[in-house]
Amino acid sequence: MSFQYFSGQVRGLRGPGGAASGPLGVDSVGGDEINAADAEGIRVKIDPAKGAFSRSAHASASGKIGGKLAHEIADDDADFAGDPQAAINAASGRDVYVAGVRTKASLDNLMGSKIVGPGRIVVPAPQGGIYQHPQDTYTPDVPVSFNKIALFRLFDRLRVGGTLKMFLYGDSTMATLANGGGYAGASAEPQVLIRRMLEQKGVRIPIDITNRAVGGTKFSDLDAIPDIDTTGGTTDGAIIKYAINDVRSESGSIEADLAAFAATVDAKLTAIRSSSGYAAWQEYFIILVGPTNTFDPQHGRTNIWYERIRDVLVAAAIKHHCFYHDPYSLMPGNIGAMAGKAAGMDDPFGNGQPIHPREVVQTMWVASLVDAMVGYSDLSIYDNRALMALTLQNGWVDYGSDFGGAAYSMDGDGWVSVMGLIKSGTISAGTVIATLPANYRPFSYWLFSCQKSGGDSYGVRVETNGNIVLQDANASATFSSLCGIRFPAR
Repeated sequence: MSFQYFSGQVRGLRGPGGAASGPLGVDSVGGDEINAADAEGIRVKIDPAKGAFSRSAHASASGKIGGKLAHEIADDDADFAGDPQAAINAASGRDVYVAGVRTKASLDNLMGSKIVGPGRIVVPAPQGGIYQHPQDTYTPDVPVSFNKIALFRLFDRLRVGGTLKMFLYGDSTMATLANGGGYAGASAEPQVLIRRMLEQKGVRIPIDITNRAVGGTKFSDLDAIPDIDTTGGTTDGAIIKYAINDVRSESGSIEADLAAFAATVDAKLTAIRSSSGYAAWQEYFIILVGPTNTFDPQHGRTNIWYERIRDVLVAAAIKHHCFYHDPYSLMPGNIGAMAGKAAGMDDPFGNGQPIHPREVVQTMWVASLVDAMVGYSDLSIYDNRALMALTLQNGWVDYGSDFGGAAYSMDGDGWVSVMGLIKSGTISAGTVIATLPANYRPFSYWLFSCQKSGGDSYGVRVETNGNIVLQDANASATFSSLCGIRFPAR
């Protein structure tokens, strides 16, 4: 068997009767004429018994692969005897098309040939089972995120203000410790990281995140509809992360699982979008988060599965107007070496099969998600550093006249400033002047010295519960300033 490579578009394939064979990518024709004049990437298989016929280079979808010519490894390919290494060596940087399943423990690919086609190259795992060779991956060629317009509701909330309210759904890689997750620690649970990172970027409206994720669940367990406010429309959106437990084929023959997963995703998202007018995509954002990688070949939870499901999730994102983010692309291949790393991945079976991200890996994927959701430039149009009035307590009121009232703000680096001139309140030590909201409180107590009537100063502290408290009895009811109070928010 041999292949001939053309640089030019196949204009026509004519059989013995002279009829044209049709467009690019037809399966066969017993022909006598090929005119390849103007494009590239068409492989023509020469078979004396059948004549010449064209074949699409990539899953019958296109006549070229990345603008390069391709070598094929097919079941009957005598040129390379089905050996991926031989094909890669011969390709010299061109794409290598794999039609079936090939086993190869080690591959050298110094010229960067891309492995394409419906087949895959697999490696036997020492724990049992197989995984896909790290060289055989889509991840360098696709964006990590897709369809940002589906986040319209998120940005509209930033525009109009109010509370940004969202729910999280997913498996143990999303869940809290109380619900079968929490492997990264309490401070690195997704709802904690997402809120903190959004605030660090400059989101200053209140953020309300409820984590409904439960360990061991699948996409079929998703139940988001009860959380959607169908009367007031106050629910802004959902972040959904399943798929690790949706594969059950330990052998790597995952076609039935893939079809079932696609049908489940479509049914669940259809139900959400049709549940209420407040669930339409302009009113309710849905973020589909792909799985983080695992290395569990004994149970089929390897990159063989993760390399296939991206297309399902992207198709669902298009159909149902969702934003898609792919954390697997940040950590493809065999991640067995991460098993048991203190801040990397866990090792639940004790045999080098990591499943759950710990602090560092968790922070990586959540940060990539938040960066994709909202960039610093995205927030530039919204005045998130505007002064917000403090509600004063215990008789304290704004001084008035030309002096600014009691207020607070947060800058882009997460530092809170309190300011304003106040009067008439109780001046005894321990008196609460005002209370800052949850997103504007410090990690620990902070003590400040502020000016008062007569040119002297008085002490004031800010506590972790947000209370602004008189440290001593030196404040003046005539007027006391809050200017100079500044601290990093927790």
